[in-house]
Amino acid sequence: MARTLTFVPATSGPGLIPMQAIPEDVKADVEEAYATLRQNDGRIRVQFDTKDEALLFCRQAASYASQREAGVLKFRKSPTKGLPDTVVDFRVTADLPANGAANAAKGETPK
Repeated sequence: MARTLTFVPATSGPGLIPMQAIPEDVKADVEEAYATLRQNDGRIRVQFDTKDEALLFCRQAASYASQREAGVLKFRKSPTKGLPDTVVDFRVTADLPANGAANAAKGETPK
């Protein structure tokens, strides 16, 4: 009996994606968005070819943000009422409580 096995990545769910499994372009996009949003108030809008691509990007970006070595970030997907499912608006901000807790655990104090 012939079978074809195909890997289908999860596009949603509570689990984190391991850092090494997150594509470099997603990491770069999150870093670029964070740098832009630190200087300007607003959000980032990106359009994908399919809804699954949009969902996968959000999961990968959120996983990267919460594991980032240079300081934890918050990835927040914003509502896009009236736009196609392939459009994603998001914000990226520093997660101050998480970073403060991490610094306290290391014995570091704010300067």
